[in-house]
Amino acid sequence: MSTEVLEIGYGSKPAFKEGTLFRDDSVNYIGLELPTSFDGSFVWASDPRDFTHVTGSMDMMPFRDEAFDYVLMRSVFGQFNSQPSIVSAVRTGIYECMRILKPNGKMVVSEENTPRDAEYIERELKSAGFVIEASQYMSEKSWDETPEDDEYRATRSLFYTAKPEGAHGSYFGTPNIVVGVKPEDIEFETRMRDVMSNFYEERDSMEDWHVRKLPFKIPKR
Repeated sequence: MSTEVLEIGYGSKPAFKEGTLFRDDSVNYIGLELPTSFDGSFVWASDPRDFTHVTGSMDMMPFRDEAFDYVLMRSVFGQFNSQPSIVSAVRTGIYECMRILKPNGKMVVSEENTPRDAEYIERELKSAGFVIEASQYMSEKSWDETPEDDEYRATRSLFYTAKPEGAHGSYFGTPNIVVGVKPEDIEFETRMRDVMSNFYEERDSMEDWHVRKLPFKIPKR
């Protein structure tokens, strides 16, 4: 049986080229990126012939329920913290990650050159029903001096092995990683939610956004 991995916002450095997880031939990697019409998209930066890639947004992912063992995000979560529509899309996207993960599947958020600390990410994942398995910061040592059995490095190396972007000296803060697990017994309910469907474009005011109602599966409270 294959291990299914989705990376949201694979950018210029897809995880499958780094992590030790991907040394196993049974691992199937899929990358999701925003369309090139969005200034924040890095879809041009990788050769899509190397892997299966899907164009889209994390708040409306075209995948079936319980499709993946892992969902990865590196230096994505903290990029979009200004426009209200994008904040809404990211939060809705966390619910979508919960939906598409298999029971006991894991969401891995690695913040490296983006302005979000681990405590904030923990709160967001917990609010969607995830159980936090790991939450670690890079040590004060340089990357070359950080031993392989360091907690942060050991957790991260399964997915990413290159030196973290923005490591020490960056105004973004210390690189960190948070791993959330989808509970095996979690139950869902379907609700209608307002979705700002054109957040890829800059808008002068909230009145300019196109809002539509769509069904979403969210954990029962």
